[in-house]
Amino acid sequence: MQTIGINDMARSVAQASYRRRYILGVSVGLPLAISYSFYKIFVENIFVAEEDFVDRDATVYSENIAEIGDQAPGHSPPWLLRLQNHLMKTRFGKWMLLKIPYKLGKANLVRHTALSCRATFYPIGHVAPKDIVTDYKPDLSSPLKSTTRSSETSWLPTTIDDYTTAYKSGKFSPIDVAEQLLKDLKVLNAKLNMICEYFPDQIRAQARASAARYAVGQPLGPLDGVPIAMKDQLDIEGHRRRNGLEFCESGAAIEDCTVTARCRAQGMIIVGVTNMHPKGMSCFGSNISADHGMCRNPYNDKFYCGASSSGAGAVVASGIMPLAIGTDGGGSVRIPSGYCNLVGLFPSIGRVPQRGTSSGTCSAAGPMAHTPQDCARLYAIIAGPDFQVGSDQSRIQPAVTIPKTLLKSLVGLKVGIDQSWNQTGVPDVLFRPFQKRLNWMIDQGAEIVHFIMPEKDVVYAAHLMCFSNEIASDVIRYQQQGKKVDYDVEMISNIQAQTVRATDYYIANKIRTKFMRIMDDLFSKMDIIATPMSKATMAEIGPGDHLYGRADAKLVGKISYFTRIFNFVGCPGIMVQLGHDKNDVPFGFHMATKWWNEEKLFEIAAFMESEAPYKKPVHLHTPPFKNA
Repeated sequence: MQTIGINDMARSVAQASYRRRYILGVSVGLPLAISYSFYKIFVENIFVAEEDFVDRDATVYSENIAEIGDQAPGHSPPWLLRLQNHLMKTRFGKWMLLKIPYKLGKANLVRHTALSCRATFYPIGHVAPKDIVTDYKPDLSSPLKSTTRSSETSWLPTTIDDYTTAYKSGKFSPIDVAEQLLKDLKVLNAKLNMICEYFPDQIRAQARASAARYAVGQPLGPLDGVPIAMKDQLDIEGHRRRNGLEFCESGAAIEDCTVTARCRAQGMIIVGVTNMHPKGMSCFGSNISADHGMCRNPYNDKFYCGASSSGAGAVVASGIMPLAIGTDGGGSVRIPSGYCNLVGLFPSIGRVPQRGTSSGTCSAAGPMAHTPQDCARLYAIIAGPDFQVGSDQSRIQPAVTIPKTLLKSLVGLKVGIDQSWNQTGVPDVLFRPFQKRLNWMIDQGAEIVHFIMPEKDVVYAAHLMCFSNEIASDVIRYQQQGKKVDYDVEMISNIQAQTVRATDYYIANKIRTKFMRIMDDLFSKMDIIATPMSKATMAEIGPGDHLYGRADAKLVGKISYFTRIFNFVGCPGIMVQLGHDKNDVPFGFHMATKWWNEEKLFEIAAFMESEAPYKKPVHLHTPPFKNA
């Protein structure tokens, strides 16, 4: 018989005691832990008394305001995104889960705001009666040429003048350009998914017509024969507008939208429809539709182009064409311009007519190009009043102007800087080049005016509420019709549609009125406000993004951090080139100014062009006249 020693007996007793304590701890501690987690996550966020209203008639200037998105969830893996989306359609999800994003999005800041002003639904700047123009007459007479540009390589992008000079020389024609474009587009589009619809026969027909005009010395304008593409939110006659969705929102367009018609009237070759994030509801450019696909960055095809005008950024950056039109509701022209090494303008709300364009109260169509000069010329074509039905917001505006001469210095320029806003949370890879460019501007004579951008958290929440709900109203209808929408767009729309009240939306637009007054006051003291491009470099395309889309609320907030404020109040902004990160993905320098003052932005951008870090992308189309 085996004898059990005292030490063995003691060890057995101790182990049994440990097991009992462990079982007791789990049986008591686990419910307590679950209860505590339930309280922290749900009770503190849901079962609380309604907050008191906050009187926001007085403006609060503080550098220590928590930004929207601080507590927002990061990148959701594909399986989790799908699970979240399904849960939010259940009764449990509608009751519990939808409350949490409402709190994290700080929508309560809007709901509990008390303001005595009226609501402003379209942020259109004031125009003195004597300055209102009554017709559309694009002035393209600017003699500005691209300056001598510094570059890391000998490569420089192809400009409008490169195309038209080749045509006028008689050595090349728009037909030659169109044939090479179609050949290279087939190859590049398979890699980058830039254009989701184009018709070769239409492109060739436009090229033949342009070549005939040059043959007799009668081009329609200084951009005749120059290729251009339109984002999948603008009507092109004969093309389908899908808004980034796998189904058409309507049939093939029976006529061009105002922007497309104005480009066509100049003899430009309308190539087709560019890819975009579905409904423009994010900052990446992911798209699971078989008709669109994941748009990839020409500088590094493992990364996104950014924002919803991703395809427009890619077609210009890859050299397929020198110009494109995007739309911008929170930075979607400026963000892909920055991440694709381009110049992109968000014009004043009301400056570019909206007829035939899918857009909301924070959105405007804007030009994208390699140089400030090309961007300005395209802007001069698409801007200006349109008195047809559907363009009501464009009818009251001053004359559209672009620079006639190049600045010799920045003496007298007042640059507004909120140092805390610009630096807090901005990675060094973005902030240091921004500060270096700012110091260069000071050396050129610019004066820095320090200020504090007030109540940013309230404005961010109000913009999110307006921007997202205007889109969600469509998405919910599509769901009811049984149509498929990307999971990330569907989830955001469900959250907005089921948590935001009509009164919330109205209060958000009262906040817009107040902040427009604040901006008016700020721009009485400074000419422009300069900020870094964003608070983050661009994201790499994830392994499951092509299946379910990309949901990353925190990164979306960081990428659009400096741009969306100006969308909300309708003030124009421009993105210019600044540098490249360790992955060779570009980033930009952002400037904004008062309503209708786009000429000032182009003046400064053209002066800064000598510092533009032009760099040859990995994926590049070269027109035939540049190979000669």
